[in-house]
Parts: sequence; C-alpha cells; structure tokens
Amino acid sequence: MSHPPEKTLRLLFPQWQGGNNPPYYLGAKLLEWLAPQPTGPVEEVPVAPPQDLPLAVEQGIVARNELLEQLRQARALIDKHQPARLVILGGDCLVDLAPLILSQRTVSRGSCSALDRQPPRYHDTPTV
Repeated sequence: MSHPPEKTLRLLFPQWQGGNNPPYYLGAKLLEWLAPQPTGPVEEVPVAPPQDLPLAVEQGIVARNELLEQLRQARALIDKHQPARLVILGGDCLVDLAPLILSQRTVSRGSCSALDRQPPRYHDTPTV
C-alpha cells in the first residue's frame, strides 16, 4: 500500500520591517527566484515593499503593527495548508522564528527549513 506524498508548504515571507532594512525584501524575492521548483503549495505573506518613509515606532518596537499583521497572515497560511513540512524563504530574522513557533501544532514531526537573506555584517576591529 502506498502512502500519499507529504505536503511541503513553501512560504515566501519578504519581511524587511523587523530588521528595518529594505534590501531584505529584495533578498527574499531573489531566494524565491533561485530556489528549485516547488513540489507542493506556495504561498506569500503579504508584505508592503519598502518606501522612502520612516517606519513608525510603536510601544518601543519599529513597525510593530505591520510585523504583528504579517505574523497573523503567516499563521493563517500555515493553518490553511496544515503542511507536513514547511520551507520559509524570507527576509529578516523574524521570518525564521515566528512561523516555526506558530506552526508547532500544524507541522507534523517538526520538519521545517528556513532560509533568510541577510547582508554581510562588517564590524570595526578594535585596536589594542
């Protein structure tokens, strides 16, 4: 008896507001372009493209309302598909964390991969 193939949801999450770094948006789109063809459903969390406007600070958090709405959208997409596996292609660090936590009850056996696009970090080397 053969078993049906397990569903892998590919979640494109081009969030950039959490890092307050607009290039994350483009990085997520590039990851989507570079990734192999999906074998299961693909969804994209709606994220507004960067603009030349400063992000609001709400309760000490940059873009708090936008981030919370994006997390709700990610949760709804994960719940919609109830995947066995989850592949996240995203922008800033929050794309890795939030869907993993939110999907604990929907992703069987905890199989999840997350790829984010972060620019290289350059630090000044202290002199002694």
